[in-house]
Amino acid sequence: MKPMIGLVRKYQIVVVQLEANTSEKNSYIEKWNIELNGQVDRLLAIYVKAQTDVPFIEVALNNFIQFEPMQPGTQSYLYLPLKNTSFCRLQYEFKVTEKFGIDPVKGELAPNEEIFVTCWYSSDFEEQGINKFEIVCQIQCVFNENCVIGPPYDVLIKVGAECTYSELCAIPQSFQCGEVQCGTMIKTNFYLYNFGESNINFKLCHNHNLNDVILEPECGRCGSKEKIMISVKFTVKQIGQHTLIIGYNNRLNRFTDMIVDDSSKDVFRIEYDSLYVIVQVADLIEHNYGYLFDKISLWEHFQIDKINLALKEVVQGEIKRVNCGVPDCEVSDKLFYAIFLIQNICNIDTKLHLKRQQLCDCKPKESHKSFTFRQKVYECPHKNMFTMEISDPYIPANGMQKLTFWIVHLLENENVLSYILELSNERTVIVNFFIQSIPKSDLMLSVFDRGYTLNLGYIYIGLREAPVQAYWIYNNTRNAVPYKLDDFEITKLCNAEGFPVLKCLNSVGFLKPYTSAPILFKFWPIEVKIYRVVVPLILGMKEINFQIEGYGTDEINKSNFTELIKNTTTNPLTNNVINLSVDHIIVQPILVSSSTERLFFIKNQSRNRDVKYHWKPCVIDGLVKIEPMNFEGFLKAKESHTVVIRITSLSEPCCIKLSLCCEFYDYTQYIMHEKSMQLARDKQNISQEIILTDEHNVSGMHVKQRMPDKIESKPERLHISLPVKINVIGVLDKDTCVSIEDQMKQKPFDGVHIDIDNFMKEYHKKIQIEEQPIHPTNEKITTKEKTMAKENKKKNETVINKEITQYVLESAVGDAVFSSYFREIVKILKTAPSPFYSQIKFDPNKRKEQREQEAIKFFTKPQLSEVTDILEDMVTESVHTTFRLGPVLRNQPK
Repeated sequence: MKPMIGLVRKYQIVVVQLEANTSEKNSYIEKWNIELNGQVDRLLAIYVKAQTDVPFIEVALNNFIQFEPMQPGTQSYLYLPLKNTSFCRLQYEFKVTEKFGIDPVKGELAPNEEIFVTCWYSSDFEEQGINKFEIVCQIQCVFNENCVIGPPYDVLIKVGAECTYSELCAIPQSFQCGEVQCGTMIKTNFYLYNFGESNINFKLCHNHNLNDVILEPECGRCGSKEKIMISVKFTVKQIGQHTLIIGYNNRLNRFTDMIVDDSSKDVFRIEYDSLYVIVQVADLIEHNYGYLFDKISLWEHFQIDKINLALKEVVQGEIKRVNCGVPDCEVSDKLFYAIFLIQNICNIDTKLHLKRQQLCDCKPKESHKSFTFRQKVYECPHKNMFTMEISDPYIPANGMQKLTFWIVHLLENENVLSYILELSNERTVIVNFFIQSIPKSDLMLSVFDRGYTLNLGYIYIGLREAPVQAYWIYNNTRNAVPYKLDDFEITKLCNAEGFPVLKCLNSVGFLKPYTSAPILFKFWPIEVKIYRVVVPLILGMKEINFQIEGYGTDEINKSNFTELIKNTTTNPLTNNVINLSVDHIIVQPILVSSSTERLFFIKNQSRNRDVKYHWKPCVIDGLVKIEPMNFEGFLKAKESHTVVIRITSLSEPCCIKLSLCCEFYDYTQYIMHEKSMQLARDKQNISQEIILTDEHNVSGMHVKQRMPDKIESKPERLHISLPVKINVIGVLDKDTCVSIEDQMKQKPFDGVHIDIDNFMKEYHKKIQIEEQPIHPTNEKITTKEKTMAKENKKKNETVINKEITQYVLESAVGDAVFSSYFREIVKILKTAPSPFYSQIKFDPNKRKEQREQEAIKFFTKPQLSEVTDILEDMVTESVHTTFRLGPVLRNQPK
């Protein structure tokens, strides 16, 4: 206590200081006596009480910090209370480490004051399991808030941390969008599950370069055994098949976006096929162009493949143009139509709008309806020449609508009309139609290919017999029109190659009205290269440059000679009443001088109308012939018939397409027309007035006869054409072009059936007339010399004929014996079992009859010398006819 002695006038301040003698909590009470003015017996007692306390702080509960389980390489944060549990004012400072931190790390606390601090623990990537350690917090008492008293005290704080690896998984793991239209927004949700023991602070990411991919939430925290819903939405901007992969990275802690590793973990995927909604012209179902045009010909005329390609490839903001054509016709007011099916081939609904585009210079004209009213009217003659209509602009997913072309050939020569097809996503296709109207006085032929190009395709250079191919032209006028192909350039090409690689078989000819015909070419390449030639072709009054090109190949599989027709359409053609079960017929390769048969059905679709039909045979001289087995028939309502056609190959191999035409008409309407006409004729024969008389009186009763109310119209004769593609292979190339398995499946030759008696009679009648070769006259040659020359010539020709016959027979036998087919037959017979005796023994009951037949056959067969002469003459005549060697000098019959 200070001061111990002093003078007190008014008051005196005495300072008392207590010093504790232990480091533990304790209570102190002391009695002090004060002597006043020297009065010892009158002491004043003063009691001093004091309490000593040890400074102490408490973090969390009992100074134990337990962090939540965390991912290796991340941080865990805790928000904990820090409390001064003593009566002293304290100053504290935590001794932090590299892994452990606290904020604030130091400070002052008033007695019993409590604050909150943030603690964190940083784990390593290799750290696994539970980690426990201690940290020190140094505390010291503070006196008068500015000085520290007493010794420092260390408080031990226990820390526990656990590192456990776990991953997030998505349920569901993928979202299949399928086909989506470009520009569509895709939205979906999924859940992120944490089945592990540690908390995961994640940041989502994706593999797209799209800035508008929205992930909500993009960052988050998923605790152990918890889930969180993620929302995804983005707009499709790229065409094609894509996969949006969504993954996540571990964040350092829950308060920052910093990631601890660069490699993300994929959890969810969105697969989609982004496309523009594509519409395609799928089929031709009806037309009234007649028998000249089948389904495939009209498909090529209207350039449907080009239109489909433009509809498929046009992209957003692009305008594509396509030039198309229609069949050429004479100038008339007849309305032609072709009905197609346009299909939406995607799983998305769409719309197709058609707009007419004016290409002509026609301008609106002012018309006067009255003195005061005037109106501008757009009178354009081109407007009615072509119209394109769609049954409904709305085309559902994978649905179809009818697309109709209406054509009228009103104006002469060539006119161009245009339509705009507006698709979704700001895509536009402009189709220009070139309409050729032939004046009635002009002689003009037309072609099916407006490019005036014949592509002979790939032909195998190892063929021993070149196939014949065709370029079809047609005459759709009322006049017979000639054509001529100048083959001078073809001859130059053959001379340059040293081999007849190309030949036109009918370079000159004419076409009758409303008929079609092929210009035949034989292409026989000898090298692997491109053969190309341009020749003038005169089609009536029009001359064009006709380009012919073909390719020689050493790959038999690439050869067009064995290639079949491409399926351009899907459904059989329907012509209001008649429907065929096939839209085209493909004939597998057959051999020369053989035949095959095909079967299909013809059906009457009407409910109450009968139909009569008639098939027309189709022949190309020297190549193929198609003839129905039943040429005509009568179909009742909803009835169907089978149609069997026989396809016969003639003398040369070919690869050609023909059209088999069927003409039909409404038989019910025909009967009604005939009855109405007969009624009209009968009533016209009756007098307009009938005078009724009797034996005595004549009365002037006039009866007006009633004429028929209406004469039924005559039914229109309609046509439907069936394209038939035929491949004919030469006998020498059958092993090259046809496999042994296919040869074994083919129908064998029927053989040549010859009536020997009639054949011998005709043969002897024919050779009785001696054919003399034409020789120049020379009067100086004597009769004897003429006779000797004639005999020498006969001897020489006899020797030559025998040599030719021997060579031909040897070649025929060699081609048969050394063929793959013959080897396969020998191989089969070699392994075949031997026959049983019961199969070959004679029947005793029929023994006599069999002997009589054998005797008749023996005595009626020709002599060997006659057979030899006939065979020799047949071979010689065929050789002379084939190579055009002129007539053959014959001997008189013996």
